[in-house]
Order: sequence, then structure tokens, then C-alpha cells
Amino acid sequence: MNSDQLKFESIRQAFMHTELSAYNMWVIYYSLGGTATSDELEAYLLDEGNLEVAQEWVLAQSVNEVFLDADANHPAPYPQAL
Repeated sequence: MNSDQLKFESIRQAFMHTELSAYNMWVIYYSLGGTATSDELEAYLLDEGNLEVAQEWVLAQSVNEVFLDADANHPAPYPQAL
């Protein structure tokens, strides 16, 4: 598995642990400045689409915000470069 696949799997697994729907995650993602549509984000989370690196960063931040709001660690890794 290459580093992009590992990063995707880590973000996806962290998302799954939030127990939020893809749409609810999109609302958080959008509120933090994400520009992908809810359908594009859902496709990415289902491994059926791609996001630009900057949008992966916003998604990782969105997932981590959910954990931080619950006083938990932030498990989603951030992409190496924007």
C-alpha cells in the first residue's frame, strides 16, 4: 500500500469512527471551507472518487474536529503538502 492509500484509509477509518453520515460530515467539512460537493465527498469516502490535496486536508481537519469536540485525540492524518 502506498502513502496515498494509507492516508486515505486512515482518514476513512477515522471518519467511520465518528459514526456520522457522509452528509453530516460534509456539513462540517463545508463549514471549515471545503469546496467539494456532498456527492464528491461521499464518493471519496467510498473510494469512488478523488479530492485535491487541499480538500483532503480540510476533510482531515473536519474529522479531527469531531474527535476534539468529544475530548478525544485527532486520528486523521494531514496530507504532507498543500
